[in-house]
Amino acid sequence: MNGNAGLETVLTGVTQKPSFILGNYILNSPSSGGTHKFSTTTDDRFDTDSFHVGELKVTSLNKPNKIISGTFNYQAYNPVQNKTVDIADGKFRLKYTDY
Repeated sequence: MNGNAGLETVLTGVTQKPSFILGNYILNSPSSGGTHKFSTTTDDRFDTDSFHVGELKVTSLNKPNKIISGTFNYQAYNPVQNKTVDIADGKFRLKYTDY
């Protein structure tokens, strides 16, 4: 999932197969993690990794209507700038698709 405010972008996601269940998911890698960007340049990308982690919590899962909701937070790192950002109090409610 992602959200934008102008050029600022927050991306958060997890790879969970065969399907999601209620609970907590660790954000600590490219496939199950978080990313934050401030612009379209390549040197402003902040990502979670094994040292900069977070959590995505699925609090509601409506499988018949394919609606998932929950919260997320994470710390992400930019090696070019040697800086971190903290993404806190994130909330989501969205319709999902099975692939």
